[in-house]
Amino acid sequence: MIGGLISYTLKDSGFEQELSRQLGRKPDGRLQSFESLYEKGAVPGSILILLAVAAGEVVTVVPGNLWRVRGELKASWRKDILEQNPPIGLMPVCGPILKDAREVARYLHTKMQKLSTTQQQVGIVLKHKTQKVFVVTLPVASDYATFNREALFPKDHHGNPMLPETFRVHGFYHSMNPVPVNRLPSTDVELYKNFFSPTDMRVGLGRVALAPHHRLFLCTPDGAVLRFAKPESEGVRRLGGGCRGLGCPLYE
Repeated sequence: MIGGLISYTLKDSGFEQELSRQLGRKPDGRLQSFESLYEKGAVPGSILILLAVAAGEVVTVVPGNLWRVRGELKASWRKDILEQNPPIGLMPVCGPILKDAREVARYLHTKMQKLSTTQQQVGIVLKHKTQKVFVVTLPVASDYATFNREALFPKDHHGNPMLPETFRVHGFYHSMNPVPVNRLPSTDVELYKNFFSPTDMRVGLGRVALAPHHRLFLCTPDGAVLRFAKPESEGVRRLGGGCRGLGCPLYE
């Protein structure tokens, strides 16, 4: 399972105690029959997963390629993973409490430096409604142009994304969408490689044009974090129009 984090919580049930004895080694250090068969490939991994689900509490903490949403695994997990758009039942995992935009930028700098640059990473910055407190959702691999709150937050009975209580969306952050070198303009190649693409800029400008109170945190390939805030509407409109000559697909 690539990119996921699974947790197992003990229940101290009778079945769990028996399973523990069966998986433990014999007094002379040799493997028990079950584990020996598993290592030989005679017992499929799916059986081991079912045993774990039955014995304790297995939860997807961080979603991955196989289990794509957070929550407890059930015996029906084989059918559950076939759902194209499984419902989101839990709030996303967030980072530490941050006191200002500078701390948000530092956190993003550290977090994004550890991730692959072959896939765009995106997330949401939340701010407390009455206190100067910020939290940041963990980055997920996604195209920023199609990313929104519905990709992270569970929905209410009306189908609207629910945010953590007393928090609101402060803004979005994302890394640059990788651009093939052979598609870069002949001039200012280094700028395009180490800044962010005109397409990403156009998408971001479109977002702040609709929600001017939102902030954008742009994570460049060389590790810098740039914040775009409090735009002047006419300036945003002109700058967005200027992207027409920069090869933005949204205008083509």
